[in-house]
Amino acid sequence: MTGQPAVKPATQSTRSARINVRLSDESLATIRAAAALQGQDLTSFVLGAALDRARTVIIKENVLHLSESDARKLGTALADESSINEALADWIAALPQSPR
Repeated sequence: MTGQPAVKPATQSTRSARINVRLSDESLATIRAAAALQGQDLTSFVLGAALDRARTVIIKENVLHLSESDARKLGTALADESSINEALADWIAALPQSPR
């Protein structure tokens, strides 16, 4: 295992959706040059870049970031087995809610 999520290879039957993009001649030339340097066709290059960015955004949104103080509080709450449920519940309730 490489630690990377399994990606289902695209087949003709699964490739039915389209994205249309309007861009400047300069932007297109830049993307084509980069694709050529990578030995990829334009579609593969753009799709790969978009999927990489999409995965990064999704992972970033789903990771809980703790300040040093919050991490210490969590560690203390987890170490204290007698009050783990109440202390942890209080700590979680005090976390700011992210806008969704």
